[in-house]
Amino acid sequence: MESKLKKIILPFFVLFLYAEPKFQTGDIILRKEQNTLSNLFSQIDPCGYSHSGIIIIKNKTPYVVHIEYDTRKDLKITPLKQFLLTASSYKVLKPKFTINRHKLTNLIYSLKNSNIKFDTALSLNNNSFYCTEFVDYVYYRLINKHIYSYLYTFKNKKIITVRSILKSKYFKNE
Repeated sequence: MESKLKKIILPFFVLFLYAEPKFQTGDIILRKEQNTLSNLFSQIDPCGYSHSGIIIIKNKTPYVVHIEYDTRKDLKITPLKQFLLTASSYKVLKPKFTINRHKLTNLIYSLKNSNIKFDTALSLNNNSFYCTEFVDYVYYRLINKHIYSYLYTFKNKKIITVRSILKSKYFKNE
């Protein structure tokens, strides 16, 4: 009897243990990489992560919309597997509210077509964005509320850190 039970339960346990979490359009993803830049950003307001993006599902495939400095296009829509390829760790934040997926998708493609730039000045008062500022901007446009939990002072500037998104009251940590 014990052997039959093991044959039935063990495959389900293994599947549960190694199954990828179900990603949904509107989830926020945080990642950490093992490189100097990621290490620097993750130490500004320590939380273990250095970059953020928003997940969208397109043709049943998860992608991450994120911004980083690039000489071609700063706003990227990257397949999730590619986004996580160099990650040493990641975390998904699920919204505690209903996402208007159509509005989110339209907003993202509108921003993509507007050719927004990466904010090297780390300023909240210009038309360019760094990763957490971009995530907050998108959600502000969606729900008319900032999603960060506080602004962090860095070199006499107020910035939105990954930690301030991680501690947001609007998202569940999974």
